[in-house]
Amino acid sequence: MEKKKFSKKKIVVISILSAVILAISAGIIAYLINPYIYYEIYGSYLCTKEYPQKQEVINAKQANGKKVLVVYQPSAHTNITEEMAYKIAQGASETGAIVTLIRPSKDAKINSNDFDTIILGSPWYTRPSVKLLEFIQNLNNISNKEIHIFITQGGAEKEDYVFMPFEQALTTKGVKPLTKELYSAEIFEKSLEQALEFGRNIGQK
Repeated sequence: MEKKKFSKKKIVVISILSAVILAISAGIIAYLINPYIYYEIYGSYLCTKEYPQKQEVINAKQANGKKVLVVYQPSAHTNITEEMAYKIAQGASETGAIVTLIRPSKDAKINSNDFDTIILGSPWYTRPSVKLLEFIQNLNNISNKEIHIFITQGGAEKEDYVFMPFEQALTTKGVKPLTKELYSAEIFEKSLEQALEFGRNIGQK
């Protein structure tokens, strides 16, 4: 009886499917044994994920000369971080600022000297966004800039520890954030209003 031979392409597909099934199974087992371990492992993956670069400039109807940079790491399952970033940008442009929005990828081509204010945003998945921390490390000449941080998360309770990694990274650059904002999916509409008002305050000259 002749043995059935698999093509290289089929072998690769089978190998990939097997790896995916194994990873899913490991995740389910980890969650059943200890949900905290599951969130630690999954959070580690999410916080190192790099998204495609996206850059947009939002012009003010009546520009006051202020230029704001919003750097945000997208959320994995929802658009909450991006929505808050754009709501902040909307508010800032309403009060006269020209706002540039980008993601903290290796393809980001930004000169911090072009901006008066820098806003850094990240989701929180048991740990900080590695990509945003790397972006901060690569920033130069920001000691005279207005720096602000915003974090998005599922719960509404504000915990200072979620800001600490970013504050520590900024300290090495000789700067301390002026404000720290927390936006929650639990109170989404209220968070949108807060982000808009925050942006309005930022956009004023």
